[in-house]
Amino acid sequence: MPEERKVVTVLFADLVDSTALGAAHDPEVVRATLSRTFDALREVLVAHGATVEKFIGDAVMAVFGVPRVHDDDPDRAVRAAFALRDRLIRVSEYSPIPLQLRVGVNTGEAVAGSAESDQFLVTGPPVNAASRLQSAASPGEILVGSLTARLTRTSVRYAEPRGVAAKGIGTLDAWSALELSSAVPEASRDSTLRAPLIGREREMRLLQKAFARTKRSGTPTLVTIVGPAGVGKTRLVGEFVDRACPGRMRSGRCLPYGDAVTLYPLQLILRAECGIEPTDDHAAALAKLERAVGEVFDSPAEARLIATRLAAIAGLVQAEDSAPDVPLAQLRDELRASFCQFLERRAKREPLALLFEDLHWAEPPLVRVIERLAEAGASPFFVVCLARPDFREVFPSFGATAADVLSLTLEPLEAVQTGRLVRELLGLADVPEPLRTAVIARADGNPLYVEEFLRMLIDGGRIAQRDGGWVLSGELTTLEVPATLIGLIAARLDQVTPEVKRLLQRASLVGRVFTVSALEAIAGEPVRRDAIDEAVRRDLLSQTDEPGLGDGPAYRFKHVLVRDVAYATVSKTERAKLHDNYGRWLESSLGDREGEFADLIAFHAEQAFLLSNDLDQPGCEVLGRRAREWLQRALTRPRRASQRKVPIAGLELRIQAVEDRLVALAQRRMLRTLVPS
Repeated sequence: MPEERKVVTVLFADLVDSTALGAAHDPEVVRATLSRTFDALREVLVAHGATVEKFIGDAVMAVFGVPRVHDDDPDRAVRAAFALRDRLIRVSEYSPIPLQLRVGVNTGEAVAGSAESDQFLVTGPPVNAASRLQSAASPGEILVGSLTARLTRTSVRYAEPRGVAAKGIGTLDAWSALELSSAVPEASRDSTLRAPLIGREREMRLLQKAFARTKRSGTPTLVTIVGPAGVGKTRLVGEFVDRACPGRMRSGRCLPYGDAVTLYPLQLILRAECGIEPTDDHAAALAKLERAVGEVFDSPAEARLIATRLAAIAGLVQAEDSAPDVPLAQLRDELRASFCQFLERRAKREPLALLFEDLHWAEPPLVRVIERLAEAGASPFFVVCLARPDFREVFPSFGATAADVLSLTLEPLEAVQTGRLVRELLGLADVPEPLRTAVIARADGNPLYVEEFLRMLIDGGRIAQRDGGWVLSGELTTLEVPATLIGLIAARLDQVTPEVKRLLQRASLVGRVFTVSALEAIAGEPVRRDAIDEAVRRDLLSQTDEPGLGDGPAYRFKHVLVRDVAYATVSKTERAKLHDNYGRWLESSLGDREGEFADLIAFHAEQAFLLSNDLDQPGCEVLGRRAREWLQRALTRPRRASQRKVPIAGLELRIQAVEDRLVALAQRRMLRTLVPS
């Protein structure tokens, strides 16, 4: 698939008044200055995960989301904008030409080259809007669009929105980014909807038993909790800490990108254990660290050596400055060893609970530190690691040498539990049945998805509070995927090989359940078994006994939203072809049963025509006539009395819509023959 549809975040950055600056300075000086500046800007953008699309005169365009989507692309883009501005200030301190930057950032659906191609040219409305936002920004200002602001509202403080005139677009709502809520990416969540922990009683009991065992035996336990994003790993551990060890869990979180990310979780844990607050100045922080070390090391010389090493991990000194005579590779080993020694001594006083979040982003040196802590037979560490399923792909033997191991895999909530979660989040004993049913079906047991569906409905005014309760204020015939979840799911799809992603995209046209023969009919080529196996291993598909059309094993998308997002990434050109392939295969393979499936064949024929017509492709008249024929067959096929009224009315409207498009298509074709190109 040469092209894909993706939700991307586009950043335009422009040097202010560069034309006037060029006229006022020697051209070679200007050229050298701009070259150094653009090199610095590119470095910042690439470090944040962007693809630098192009430099246009004195402006740069970068895209977050190609070739691979990250689940935090909008946050990365806004953080990159702040970093660009800061970097330019530092560059300008030593530059003969003073430079300023204005930045525009916008998120939306675009068409881009796939990861199999070296061409990532991105086109679509978010590109134009980002350019217009950049033009409207004042010198030094970062202006972002509506969706970017909504997706980053918990991590960025914005001014009140203002309207800006955008040529060719109209008026855009623009938010000026004032400051970041934290210097590093944080897993911030909107906490307006809250509910008690639901459906995790078994896992809670296992955690409590394992912790009691650690305290009783004085030896370490390694707990690994694995599950997809949003399934409730952090919430489960938070509830456990409140019940079993309030105030004694030291937490560190792995970062997805940035400088010095390898030891960042150790820095957080060390600072917490030493009582270092974010507001402490350098001297106060260093004094607290030295005091904590001195409490557990009797030898002053040893305590000084350990404290010097730990000061580097805590970010109080540069690693190289802590031991200038030690080779860097050896120093890194000594830093990690000092951290382990310090915690082992601290744990001798009382059991120490350590939490490592987002371990799927961890680098090997951090994983080795965790494994050493779990192997330390005389130290009562209770080490809890939270990770997404792909962590096991990268570190398959993690924990193999630990003294005591507990591995938990969090499964989706059952439908009854999901229904209770909906009630608790809304604070209602009686939730409107259409709302409850729709959210249960679409969230499919993922607590984060439940929250985001409800938040989307509240923000969109489709459910509203009235007389102390929640009521529906709009139709719930369909629930689109919340923008907050699209990036999360698309990032999972971009982590698999191109072959597996193509398989998932093609399967998405069939529906939630599909057979291998149906998949081969859509693709027009054999399906490799190892591609299916990888999708199953990555928890995207599962084999099922549910009936499917065609021969061979049947498979099911593990989550309906994975299917929806996979379908959304397929270009319209490719969708038209695949819908046509599948519809014709159904027609040829069902024999005398085709009448039973006339509605299904008609749907795929109709989609093939509508998509092809949108693109004005050659031959779409043939697809239109085929769609009309199958819709008419579906209209006239025998139905039970309970099935007749609504489907027939809907089919008549769909037939008329196809007829109207065929007429318009014929008129376009005729005009082209009359008007010379």
